[in-house]
Amino acid sequence: MKTLVKILSLLAIVVCATACEKSGELKQNKDRVFSVSTRDKVLFAPGNLQFLASEGEWRFAEKQYDIIGEGNTQIGESATTWIDLFGWGATGAEDIQPWDTQSDYEHYIPTVKDIAGTERDWGIRTSNGFFGGDAWYTLSREEWDFILNKRPNAKKLYSRARVAGTNGLLLLPDKWKQPTGLHFTPTATTFAVNNYSTTEWEQLENIGAVFLPNAGIRKGQAEPNWTSSAGSYWTSSVAGDYDCYAYELQISDEVVRIVETDPSVGRAVRLARKIK
Repeated sequence: MKTLVKILSLLAIVVCATACEKSGELKQNKDRVFSVSTRDKVLFAPGNLQFLASEGEWRFAEKQYDIIGEGNTQIGESATTWIDLFGWGATGAEDIQPWDTQSDYEHYIPTVKDIAGTERDWGIRTSNGFFGGDAWYTLSREEWDFILNKRPNAKKLYSRARVAGTNGLLLLPDKWKQPTGLHFTPTATTFAVNNYSTTEWEQLENIGAVFLPNAGIRKGQAEPNWTSSAGSYWTSSVAGDYDCYAYELQISDEVVRIVETDPSVGRAVRLARKIK
């Protein structure tokens, strides 16, 4: 009988410890979430999506501010250099490859429909094979718009910023509380206003801040070229009023906006996953 009691006590401890750990993790996640609609909330991936053609391998950037930059010009089916700029929906599904550089928009938009929930969504395509089965996905035009314009205090929760010398867009979670000793100016008109060292960024990241670096864009077919002037992030949404454009989140000195754009131009991808 005493042995049975001991066994039951040990089982109770294990169950309690597991439940407490999961509860603590859930509480921490709730403090770091971003509302993308009146109902749904997400956590962002820890860095931009990257691909190595020679190995057929996907990964997240090691740091949120990491970009491949000019290395994106070394693009091709056998390339041994990582890339992080892709044509719209270029996941390998429907024979639209991550290394494609075709300039014909019909290659990327053969039919006018969103890629959400399909194998052309980078998150759907990669989740099971590379990211542990987590349900990553590409945000829609409407979800990005909700983050920037419609969630409570939306305009106070993002700004241009510079992290470790890289320009980009700083996004703050719904329940943001500014840490003592760190400054933040919302909707700043220049990147230099919110300038953070790697140490300062670690403090911000630890409490849920997300940084979208200006990874540039990749253009060209025979000789691809890289332009570093802005940040461009794909949405999963096709431009419904046209048959040749998809929507991007555009970050520059002049604008932070969602706009229709050429699907053949290589742009960055930052995945997210919904939480309950």
